[in-house]
Amino acid sequence: MKVSSLRNNIVFVIYGISFLLVWSWLSKVVNQSVLIPSPEEVMYSLLEILKSKPAYIVIFHTLRRVIASFIIALACALLAGIIAYLLPVVRNLLTPILYFLKVVPVVAIILLILIWSSSEKAPAIVGFLMVFPLLYEGVINSLLYIDVKLLHMTKIYNVSAVYQIKDLYLPIIFRGLGNSLSTAFGLVFKSVVAGEVLSHPKLSIGGAIYKEKNYLNTSGVLAWLIIMVIINIILEKIMKRLGGDKNGNLKY
Repeated sequence: MKVSSLRNNIVFVIYGISFLLVWSWLSKVVNQSVLIPSPEEVMYSLLEILKSKPAYIVIFHTLRRVIASFIIALACALLAGIIAYLLPVVRNLLTPILYFLKVVPVVAIILLILIWSSSEKAPAIVGFLMVFPLLYEGVINSLLYIDVKLLHMTKIYNVSAVYQIKDLYLPIIFRGLGNSLSTAFGLVFKSVVAGEVLSHPKLSIGGAIYKEKNYLNTSGVLAWLIIMVIINIILEKIMKRLGGDKNGNLKY
């Protein structure tokens, strides 16, 4: 293990222990579990959730929404990005729409989607709308900075459109996206759960968090948040192992 890596791990452990000590001290000073539950109470709630079989069904359905939103958003971003690159008029039409999605609060978008859609579909739609602008910008920016010499070469050698997309555009796009895919996945995860908190679908992490909040079970809320963090870390590592290099760029 490298010295720098060992040092980082030591610093992380020190910060973690310090955080737990401060947290424990605050919970004793406040002495109200509703406001600040102790680390022990949160750990107990976490273990209770992990021992419960229905909890895994809840996690599965939230992940189903997250993955569906992410895949559809990525596919649409690729298609829209390529079309916008080839047709500037499309790029100009998409600009105000994407700006609207970026500046409007997530809660406002969730409420609008709830008016137009069912509580079961709303979280996935919200996840799509939140992550699409990020992925689209990654795609279009990658295409706009393609080396002009490469484009000239495709014309000189009369490379077909299919091979241009397969061997030129897609590799450049995915290399350009790089680490933003992990960021996008984290964003869609948070957006879907936020949508679930407000729409209350039957089987969802957001619905479970809302239920714990109604029971004033703060330790339960924090336990679900810890589960979210763990799931997100695991999924990010899986994504990097599947296609990432040491710099976080996707292998293509």
